[in-house]
Amino acid sequence: GAPRGATPSPWSAGSCGYKGQAGKQRLAGLLKFGEAAETPKDRVDRMLAAGGTADVDALIEVRDLMEAMAELELQGRVCRAIVAKKKAAHGEGSREYGTALNELATLLSRDMRKYDEALPLYKQYIEVTKKVHGREDHPDVAIGLNNLALLLMDQGHYDEAKPLLEQALEIWKKALGNDHPSVAIGLHNLAALLLKLGNMQEAARLGKQALTILEKAPGPHPPNPQQPTKAWGA
Repeated sequence: GAPRGATPSPWSAGSCGYKGQAGKQRLAGLLKFGEAAETPKDRVDRMLAAGGTADVDALIEVRDLMEAMAELELQGRVCRAIVAKKKAAHGEGSREYGTALNELATLLSRDMRKYDEALPLYKQYIEVTKKVHGREDHPDVAIGLNNLALLLMDQGHYDEAKPLLEQALEIWKKALGNDHPSVAIGLHNLAALLLKLGNMQEAARLGKQALTILEKAPGPHPPNPQQPTKAWGA
């Protein structure tokens, strides 16, 4: 049957998140920050003013803190600094630099709706990742294709997004196997797109496949295994 309940939201891939031990560290950082007589902007200004003396780990800690406080503009400033640090330390052709690009693009696109800024960053991430792995069908390339497609979906460009989602899904299936949680991300996102296009039957079929994978997979699932349960039903 057709999906019921809330319309499913697409899932980004490969972006930074805070679960388990990372969540505990974030909470500890919030508590520590709450004891300091410093505003979020003051903290970011101080860190970025340090320039070359501020290491990446310290910047990441502040980035995570800004996310926890929903200070998106400040988080964006720190993410840009992290990209610059990764580029300087590892070079433009490195996985580290590519990952930082994807994280910044995901923040700009999914959280801040700054699509014009995010679009070239996703494209750059895809090209960097192809060079890092020496192939176009690596799972990390699929991350970029998936996230670029979500940006296009947010802008209503469904026909442009569809082949990117299909390509990402096929890469994940081939590289990781049909039952991998990343495949569930691909199925879920393609189903969400088909729902937008009015193809209810196919959307429900793919959505239920995603749900089945997540129900069988051990451990935590990206990004929220409860979401397809609500959207697609049993």
